[in-house]
Amino acid sequence: MDMTFLERDRMEPFSGEEAVSEREFENRAG
Repeated sequence: MDMTFLERDRMEPFSGEEAVSEREFENRAG
């Protein structure tokens, strides 16, 4: 589930701010 969500986000273009959010999300999941 998490992997699919991350992959979907990666597929879509994101700005720097969103990139930081993704990193934070990964840390939370981890």
